[in-house]
Order: sequence, then structure tokens, then C-alpha cells
Amino acid sequence: MRIVCIFLALSFFGQELFGQISRPTKSQLLNIFKSSIGEENRNKRAITTTGSVSWLICNKDSSFYKSDTLYLYGDNYGDASNYYIQIKDCCNVIGLVFYRKAAFAQVEQELCRSRSKVVTNKDFYTVAISDENNQTIMKVLRNKQLIDTFNVIAFEEISLLKEERSNKRLTLVRQKI
Repeated sequence: MRIVCIFLALSFFGQELFGQISRPTKSQLLNIFKSSIGEENRNKRAITTTGSVSWLICNKDSSFYKSDTLYLYGDNYGDASNYYIQIKDCCNVIGLVFYRKAAFAQVEQELCRSRSKVVTNKDFYTVAISDENNQTIMKVLRNKQLIDTFNVIAFEEISLLKEERSNKRLTLVRQKI
């Protein structure tokens, strides 16, 4: 009986004890992307990674293109960049820089060398987000052609560094097209 009570208590209070994890809806996800747009990125011709929140994904061994599960970290204060370099030993990242709430530029970055690839027309994407069967689905398109489909699993606040700051992490699972 004691074990059952402990299990129920942990189940009930687990979210409070271990952080808030939630699956964002379509409107919440669009608001998350909209809030990451920097003032200078509201124009497609002036994409920059400064002043906006880039969503960073480790691309070690081309994992951005190969992995089923992607973890996108909001790079508010350079925390995600530091996290990748110090903890994950990952210098190559893909940055998604939103310039509209449903449109982003994909920027390849080498964090250890402070290099970024020049953004070209083929690096611009749009997203179509829908709520289907109690899941949030994000379709990535380039020139209206479907490139990838993801199931949005979670949006959570996590601690990346020991500096009493938290950061946002979005978890996506790639769907077979």
C-alpha cells in the first residue's frame, strides 16, 4: 500500500517536481516561433543570428538530417551555443532563424570557429502546423514542396548551465514521408 501511495504522489506531483513538459498546440507553437523573431529579421533579406532567438540543433555526424528525434534549443543568451560546445562536444549546429512566425532560414554554424554558412535562397523554409489526432504536426516546406514532417512531442524549460538560468527546448520526432 505504501508503494502505491508513493507512486500516486510522484505521478501527481511529478510535473511540479521535475519541470513542466507539455505538447504545444498549433497556436502555441506559432506563438513560440513568433516570439523568437528579432526586429532585424522581420525582413527576409536581412537574416542575422544576433538579436533573435535561433533554435539550435546539433549536427554532429549529420545528425540533423539522419536522426529521428531532434532537440531544438532556444539560444536566448548564447546558452545553447555554450551548452553544445562544453557539454555535448558539438561544434557543428544548424540554426533555425525565424523571420516570420511560419518561416525560417536554416543557417549552418561552426560554433568552435565562429563561422556561419552564407544563407542562400535554398535555405528558406516555411512551416505548416496542424493539430491531428491529438498530436501537433509540423510540415517543413521549401517553395511549397514538402521536405520533412515532424510530430511535436514537447516544449519545456530546462537548465542548460549551472548559472541559474533556464532555456527552452522543443522536441520533434521525424515522421516518414
